[in-house]
Amino acid sequence: MLRICKSILAALGVVLALAPAAWAHNYSFVDIDYPGIATTLNDIRGLNNRGQIVGSYTSGGRQYAFIKNGGMYSTLSLPGTSNIAWGINDDGQVVGAYDNHGYIYNTSNSNLTTIDVPGNLGNTAVWGINDAGKISGHYWISMNSAFIYDGSYWTLLNKVGATATNAFGINDAGTIAGNYTMDGHDYGFTYYDGGFHDLNVPQAQNTRPVGINDHGDIVGRYWNDGGTIYGFVYHDGKFETLTMPGAEIVRVLGINNAGQIVLLCHKLMSSGSLIR
Repeated sequence: MLRICKSILAALGVVLALAPAAWAHNYSFVDIDYPGIATTLNDIRGLNNRGQIVGSYTSGGRQYAFIKNGGMYSTLSLPGTSNIAWGINDDGQVVGAYDNHGYIYNTSNSNLTTIDVPGNLGNTAVWGINDAGKISGHYWISMNSAFIYDGSYWTLLNKVGATATNAFGINDAGTIAGNYTMDGHDYGFTYYDGGFHDLNVPQAQNTRPVGINDHGDIVGRYWNDGGTIYGFVYHDGKFETLTMPGAEIVRVLGINNAGQIVLLCHKLMSSGSLIR
């Protein structure tokens, strides 16, 4: 069974060995579940510096996007039958996808703007938005290609030689965290000053950076072929491995300026019960 966890990282500056060893530093973990509804899956994707969290849940065969603001959960009013919220900025603008269209949803007035890369109607997803309203994401025809859009100009990103390029998080400086696929493996990057800059966990065959905050801290996951997935934080030029007692991390998706992290995990089962 999948359970959703929000973790608060206590010490970004501590460097961990990049191996499946226990981390002795303190975390506070909070389960996030959309209340009062029979759901088959909850999935949180992003958070902002106000602590607002966005994600999706599935109910009755349909996927819904939601926002959590303090103790209050609200379903976003979006068209279509498959709605995902991936990111949120400090102004409460939410980005994601509905039925293969990207969108920006303004929570202050419920205004919805559909986002489609020109010439590629219906195959766009928006992953990140910063406080200036600049967005990042990807579109696909025969493969994923990344984009940045500032409301006026599109920048299309493709790593030379890659079979897929993805732009996930974007911070207020406009730095992108993402990955590209080459020779069957995932490689991480940041994109700034008009160029790709490699960001890979040492000795890992696959690295996927996803979230980035305004300090340049980056979260994501890494794994070897057929091996266990581990979360990571990249801070001050060094990688830390994230582990959770009694759980297996599946995806690490976002980090805000306070060091709060959102992630998806499998809670391990013991005698038919969830370990909490």
